[in-house]
Amino acid sequence: MTSGKQELEARAFRLFEAALEQPADERREWIREQAGDDTELCALALKILSNDKDGPDILLTGGAVTEYKIDEAPPKRIGVYKIDERIGQGGMGAVYRAHRDVGDFDHEVAIKLIKPGVINDSLKERFVREQQVLAGFSHPNIAHLYDGGTTEEGVPYIVMELIDGVSLSEWAEQNKLSLEERLELFKTVCQAVAYAHQHLIIHRDLTPSNVLVTKDGVVKLIDFGIAKPFEEGAPDQDRPGSLAGLSFTPGFAAPERSKGAAANTLSDIYSLGKLLEDILPEDQINAELQAICVRATAVQPEDRYASVNDLERDIENYMTGYPVKAYASGPGYSVRKFIARNRLPTVFAGLAITSLVLGLVITSVLYQRARVAQLAANKRFGQVRQMANTMMFDVYDEIARVPGTINGRQKLVETAQEYLDGLSVDRQATFDLRREAAEGHLRLAHILGSPKGASLFNVKEAKRQLNTAQNLLESLLAERPEDKSVLSAMGQMYLRRAEISIDPDARLDRALEEVKKSKTYYEKALKLDPDDYQLRLQSVSPYSTEVTIRLRQNKREEAERLARENVKRTTDLLATKPESLEARRIRAGTLRGLAVVLTRRQKFEETLSPLTEAIAELNQLVKRNPHDFALSRGLMIAHWRRAFSLANLKRYEAALKDYERALRLARQAVERDPNDPDARLNLVIIQGETYLPNVNLKRYAQAAKVLDASLDYYQAQYDKDPASGRNQRAMLVQHFQMADFYHTIHDDSKRCHHLARLKKYTDIMRKAGTLGEADSREIDTYLKGTSPCPG
Repeated sequence: MTSGKQELEARAFRLFEAALEQPADERREWIREQAGDDTELCALALKILSNDKDGPDILLTGGAVTEYKIDEAPPKRIGVYKIDERIGQGGMGAVYRAHRDVGDFDHEVAIKLIKPGVINDSLKERFVREQQVLAGFSHPNIAHLYDGGTTEEGVPYIVMELIDGVSLSEWAEQNKLSLEERLELFKTVCQAVAYAHQHLIIHRDLTPSNVLVTKDGVVKLIDFGIAKPFEEGAPDQDRPGSLAGLSFTPGFAAPERSKGAAANTLSDIYSLGKLLEDILPEDQINAELQAICVRATAVQPEDRYASVNDLERDIENYMTGYPVKAYASGPGYSVRKFIARNRLPTVFAGLAITSLVLGLVITSVLYQRARVAQLAANKRFGQVRQMANTMMFDVYDEIARVPGTINGRQKLVETAQEYLDGLSVDRQATFDLRREAAEGHLRLAHILGSPKGASLFNVKEAKRQLNTAQNLLESLLAERPEDKSVLSAMGQMYLRRAEISIDPDARLDRALEEVKKSKTYYEKALKLDPDDYQLRLQSVSPYSTEVTIRLRQNKREEAERLARENVKRTTDLLATKPESLEARRIRAGTLRGLAVVLTRRQKFEETLSPLTEAIAELNQLVKRNPHDFALSRGLMIAHWRRAFSLANLKRYEAALKDYERALRLARQAVERDPNDPDARLNLVIIQGETYLPNVNLKRYAQAAKVLDASLDYYQAQYDKDPASGRNQRAMLVQHFQMADFYHTIHDDSKRCHHLARLKKYTDIMRKAGTLGEADSREIDTYLKGTSPCPG
């Protein structure tokens, strides 16, 4: 397709979207006026409008076939998938049936391909980013999103579960469902939407055609490809032509959407109310059900149900004979519902009514007070969601992908602390609000002081955040000891503590106890929901951390056993969802972890297989997600580890090639942000390690140069914080390498100088309790085997 035609279609679709804001009977004339003399634009926009009979269902992912066609040869392949046929196309793009024909896994999928020109480059990045979040969803009633990325031509796509089903309303009619059966189906839809909201994702286009039912009667919510993270107070995200602006259906969209307001949880609730109206038989909509629909579809957002859970609860109340809150019309109504449920003998009914009336008077007063508190809590809940969204998307991306991200991280700290510090001590905060606040403190601790990836290296503040999170979580656990989210958050909290105990604190015994607690909490959470795929992926981390601890404790055989078990654990997980980006990333990490253990056991040849496999996997992931810093960092480490093994196998030229690949990635990270301490540290470490192949290739000047540069860097870091176990160990390792280097080139004066420094830092670490058993043994063995120095 020519670029001119692409541009025309994009303009026509934007014109169509803008026309949706006009009254239905004025849209065609409005399009003609806006198009002016551009007859091609006018004709195409009107054609799109004509195909919008029941709303713009023109690009449904994984489900219904669409009508609006544009002749264009479909691609033969997208990634590892072979295209079988096109099952729908519209102004935004096309949906294809495809199957995977690469590797050991074979399954059918639906692929949505976004048409070039419809969204700009920044929206393409956002599109891919949102798919990564949605891919982590694990809910039986949400069509699974397997993958997302961009083609070699830069066109965004998503790979999704292919659903063979019909719309919710069709299913209800075809199977002549009773009122109760329809309400049960609707409750299932509510539960799926509530799950998305809990993960800070709103759907934006809840219609009967986006809720499918399979032949087995399983509800599947589809087309989350146009869902977006909740961003309170961001109306500009919904302007026509944006990804957000392509995603609502007139008739089911909340009225504020047509006026340009941002979508949020309340607009999803409006659409659910319309969906309920659509599936209920008109002759069975009584006063209570009518009240539920009216509350859900209130014109003013603040008059709707505060959450999807509240809407579902009112449906449950109706089905079980309890008072419907949307209908409640005074104490008499509640009394009638009570009597109908309990069928009390007449002799007791009068007493029951008298007690109930008195109780209801008191309850109504308490309710009014609680309502005021609830509104305040809801406002704060919106604030923490805004903060969480800023943290997880806008600022996180600034950290991972944009040059100069130290400022972005500082923005994260300031934004998060502003909300979280107040929420943590708020006695009126709801259970969910306090849980989200605790999770916010955990995330903030990771950004502040994680030894892995982008971090501000503010360990003291990170520990404060962890303490606050622990206090919150322990109080929540006392209230609900079997809450899966709280249990998994406890597991994460102890894992974060263990990571810091390893590096920079170098307190291995403490780290091991924290890892054991982390595993225990994850196991308790998984016992409650063993099918939660995202939780199963998260639970891998403490096992990986235990491998590191055992290795530092010089328990190398045990470390190897644990590392091999971890590779098998992630391989099994990946087999159940082979397209999961997160599972592939985590498995690559466990392969690297195994290689590290094998390296310490001097099994250098055995390291090459897992490292080569990890590099191949990460290369594919980086190619598809070139702006994902974590993936690039993982690839850098894998090349670095393989280079070290090759050097020890005396394959020095091959080792230097791998070192150069690792250095290229490390330099790119520094170029992204020259002030990033993690990026600079990685660059220094890898540069320093090139001394080994350079020495063996007799390039002594180059070896001395990189060793001196590394020592200067480590010395500056140590001078800033001499109590840091990380800085102490860096100085110890560097002097160890330099003593060995000068021994090799027979410079006894410099060898002895660095031996003296090596002994100094060994004593410092032993006195501080930061010297690991493995390091201690290796240093003692080296010192006993080396030639003595004068004095």
